[in-house]
Amino acid sequence: MAWLAPVPGTRVLDLRAGRGALTAAALGRDCRVTAVDCAPGMVERLAVQYPQVREARVMEVHRLEYPDSSFDLVCAGFVVHLLDDPATAVQEVRRVLAPGGCSPSPSRATSRTRRSGSSTGPSSGNSSP
Repeated sequence: MAWLAPVPGTRVLDLRAGRGALTAAALGRDCRVTAVDCAPGMVERLAVQYPQVREARVMEVHRLEYPDSSFDLVCAGFVVHLLDDPATAVQEVRRVLAPGGCSPSPSRATSRTRRSGSSTGPSSGNSSP
């Protein structure tokens, strides 16, 4: 999370959040975090452990139930190799990612990121949900 450098207020979606390592890091940077996981037990644990999370939901990454352009940063730790259809998941990430937002590219293990319509980095975090 540190190399992504999200600013306070950045709308973050943590995909398959698991135990919440990325969720915790984003909350530590005063981001507005939404966490999803396919396991109900993990979602329940996240909601209890991190009550400041805006929303913790059971959801599959192949069908994200959020409007287009909902997030400034979409992250997922150790997830791509577990997906049945990574291409569909990437399409969903791009759909929910706001113009100028970013998502670490699974094809690049360096600090480069895939940007949606911009090369300037994550947005400064607007106040819309």
